[in-house]
Amino acid sequence: MAKPDWWTLAARKLKLRDLRVFQIVAQCGSMGRAAAELGVTQSAVSQMILSLEQILGVKLFDRTAQGVTPTTYGRALEEGVAQSADTLEQTLRRISFLQDPTVGEFRIGCADTVSVLLVPLIEKMFKQSPRVTAHILDTVAPTLHVPAVLERQIDFAIVRIAGPIDTHQFHPDLRVEVLFHDRTIIVAGKSSKWARRRKIELSEVQGENWILPPPETLNHQVVLQSFAAAGCQPPQINLLTFSFQLRTKLLSDSPYLSVMPRSVMKMCGDWLPVKSLPVALRPHVWPTVLVTLKNRTPNPLAEIFVKQLKADMRSLDVAIGS
Repeated sequence: MAKPDWWTLAARKLKLRDLRVFQIVAQCGSMGRAAAELGVTQSAVSQMILSLEQILGVKLFDRTAQGVTPTTYGRALEEGVAQSADTLEQTLRRISFLQDPTVGEFRIGCADTVSVLLVPLIEKMFKQSPRVTAHILDTVAPTLHVPAVLERQIDFAIVRIAGPIDTHQFHPDLRVEVLFHDRTIIVAGKSSKWARRRKIELSEVQGENWILPPPETLNHQVVLQSFAAAGCQPPQINLLTFSFQLRTKLLSDSPYLSVMPRSVMKMCGDWLPVKSLPVALRPHVWPTVLVTLKNRTPNPLAEIFVKQLKADMRSLDVAIGS
């Protein structure tokens, strides 16, 4: 019989409890704080970490008066434990789903102008499975790495990107799929003087008061580029905000102009107090993409939701450059 190798011997001795304690210590940066969180003594935590170091034959933490810091070995173990814990959690969710597919939870990350597109789909899911819990977390993606997906905080993200998908370099661990192409439109309150016009030149609205999302957003950039391309002065911006609710409220009560994704007006225009205006903006490409983590055990409820999401979003697609 072959002699067991080092990994086999170590694996036989490792315990899930000790790995969980290690993970808490790494997160807290202190044996004492980890002990308080776990509800055990500091000496018990120290003994578990010492035992783990003896099993693996490496030093996992550097000890200082301020606390502990993972060593190179500790960081490698921390990453592996996080991935393993996530895989185990997702596997347990799948077992639970197989027992009763009407119960469970999943997490979505998206901006609020994307979350309003999910209303019909969420309502449909709740009617079929009223005990399912969906967590919709506000996720603005300042980079294409989408940290919440990489760190396994959410099952998937729905984000908008500027330009064709093949012109971007995403994190190698992410899978990115286009759901639909969108574009920016100018909107005003339904009682606005502009709401009754059938055609409006961009130069006519440059002197109006505007509400825009922050400068780093696609919507904002499309507006400024369109005014510049038309030879117009930049618009007078009175308010910069990510808040979709604040923008729609102000538009409904005051003579401001703003912008929204075309998809929002197509999906929710019947109940929003705003109207799209017939103003031509500079042609632009605006893919809305689904971002998931490669090689991750999928949450079965998230899988079902994504399948329906892809089907429902096809109707929102617009021709590139229109």
